[in-house]
Amino acid sequence: MKILVVTNMYLGSNRASPWQGVFVTEQVDALRRSGGCTVDVLVIEGYRGKREYLRSILQVWKAARAGRYDVVHYHFGLSACSAPLVRLFTKARVVITFHGTDILGPLWMRAVSKSMACFAHACIGVSAEISSRLIRLRRRCVTIPCAVNETVFAGDRDDALMKAAVPIVVFPSSPKRPEKNYPLFSLVLRQLEEQHGIRVQERHLDGLDRGEVRDLLARAACLLMTSTREGSPQSVKEAMALDLPVVSVDVGNVRQLLDGVSPGMVVFDHDAGRLTNELADVLKADARSNGREKLAALGYFSADVSAKLKALYASLCRSSRFADDIPEVKKNDGEALL
Repeated sequence: MKILVVTNMYLGSNRASPWQGVFVTEQVDALRRSGGCTVDVLVIEGYRGKREYLRSILQVWKAARAGRYDVVHYHFGLSACSAPLVRLFTKARVVITFHGTDILGPLWMRAVSKSMACFAHACIGVSAEISSRLIRLRRRCVTIPCAVNETVFAGDRDDALMKAAVPIVVFPSSPKRPEKNYPLFSLVLRQLEEQHGIRVQERHLDGLDRGEVRDLLARAACLLMTSTREGSPQSVKEAMALDLPVVSVDVGNVRQLLDGVSPGMVVFDHDAGRLTNELADVLKADARSNGREKLAALGYFSADVSAKLKALYASLCRSSRFADDIPEVKKNDGEALL
C-alpha cells in the first residue's frame, strides 16, 4: 500500500519552530516501522503565508498521479486544498485528519476545512469534539488521536523520577499562544503561593527537543493546562505516559483522557480558585499518577494508532471510490465512529 502524507506541519520544516508537527512525523515513522506500506511526505510551508496552500494544489495533484498512491492522507484542513482534484482525477482514497484549529478556529478556516472534508473518503478527528463538528459527514468520520511515542516517553530510565528541589509546574506550550491562556496559568501559580504557601518553579514546553520535553516531564510535579481550546492535547498524553499528574480545565478530550487517572483533576470551567486548590492537592500528595496505564488501555501509543490507520486505509481501498460510508474501524471507549 502506497501512502502520500500531505501536511503543513512536520519536524524541521519551519526553522522558526523546528518541533512543529513532531506528532505528524512520529505518526509517519510509526507507519513506516509497522511494515506493509510505503509512506512519502509532502510538506506545505503554510507558515510562509496562505498562498502556499494555493500553490500546493497542482503540486499535490501531480504527485498523487505520478506516484499512483493508494491513499493521500492530509493533516490539517487547509492542507487539503487539493482534495477535490485528487478525489476526482486520481484513483487515490482521500483521508483528512483535523487537528483542532482547522475546525474550532476562525470562521474562514472552518469554512475551508469543512468544504475540503466533503471530498474526503474518510475524515479523522483527533478528538470526538472535532469529529462531532463535521455534522454533515457523520458517516465518513472516525476519531483517532495522535499517538504518544511509547519509546521516547518511557518511565523506566534510571533518571525517570529525579525530582527537582522546588516542585516544577509545567505550562504545556508557549505563553505567546493566546489560546493556551497563559494569564490564567500565571494567576493560579500566584494564588498557589499566596493562599497555600506553596512555591513552585514555572517551566514551559516551548523550544525543547523530544528528549528535553521528556526529561522535563519526568522531573516535574504537575502539568497545568488552562487552554481555551484544544483537540486531543499531546502534552497531556505525554505527561500521562510518564505518570505525571495533570490538572486541567475541561477542554478537548482531556476529560476522557484523565477519567480514572489519579492524582489529577479536570475542572469544569476556567475558575482560577478551583484550579489553584486542585493543584495544591496534587502537589501535597507528592505522587505519580496511573496515566501510562490509562493510555495503554485507550490504545493511544504509536503502534496502536498506526494499526488503526492501516485498518482504515485498507477498508477504504477495498470499497468503491465513490462510497460515502466507511467500514467499521475497531474502537476503544470514547472513540465513537460519528
